[in-house]
Amino acid sequence: MCHFIHGCLDAAIELHGTFAPAEAKQVIAWLPKDTLPIVAEPAQAKQHAATDYEAKFSAPYVVAKGLLYGRFALPELLPAALADPATRQLATQVACQADPETQFPRYFSGGVTVVLRNGDRLQRHVAVNKGAGTRALSAADIEAKFLSNAALHVGDAAARRALEAILDPRPRTTRSVMALLRPQGAVGG
Repeated sequence: MCHFIHGCLDAAIELHGTFAPAEAKQVIAWLPKDTLPIVAEPAQAKQHAATDYEAKFSAPYVVAKGLLYGRFALPELLPAALADPATRQLATQVACQADPETQFPRYFSGGVTVVLRNGDRLQRHVAVNKGAGTRALSAADIEAKFLSNAALHVGDAAARRALEAILDPRPRTTRSVMALLRPQGAVGG
C-alpha cells in the first residue's frame, strides 16, 4: 500500500467497530494535499479500484478495508478481497480532502471522519503514522506482519517454522531459512 495512506489507515482501524457500516452516510479521508493526485484522484477511479495495483494507491479502498475489517495487509489485495461487496460499497462513500493538520512530509499523517445517517460524526486523526517516529513497530508487530505475508505463500505452519528459524540464536545459513519458505512440493536449492 502506498505510504501516503498510512495515517488514514491507522485512523480507519481505530474507528473499526465503532459503527455499523449501514449507518455510514459519508466518509472523509484526510490526506496531505500534495498526495491527493496520487491516492485520491481521479475520485471515481480510486473509489472503484479493481486490481491489486489500483487498490494499493486508492485511499478510498484502503480506508474502507480499515473501517470494515480493522486491518490492511497483503490478503486485502487478493482477488476475493478486491471483489468484496461491502468494501466496494463503502469505498464509493469515501471522499478525500486535504488534511489541515498534516505533518507531511515528516510523517504520513491523516485522518478519517465518518458522518452517520443520524448526523453524528466519528473522527480520528493520526499525526504520526504507525512505523514512524515514536510509533516504531514492535517486535510483535514485525513478527505478525512476517507471518501474515509468508503464510500467503507457504501456509501458516511453514511460515511459523521459518520465523522460529529466523529468531533462533544459533547460526543458520540464509539458504536453510529460505528452504523453509518454499511452497510445499517445490524442489530446488
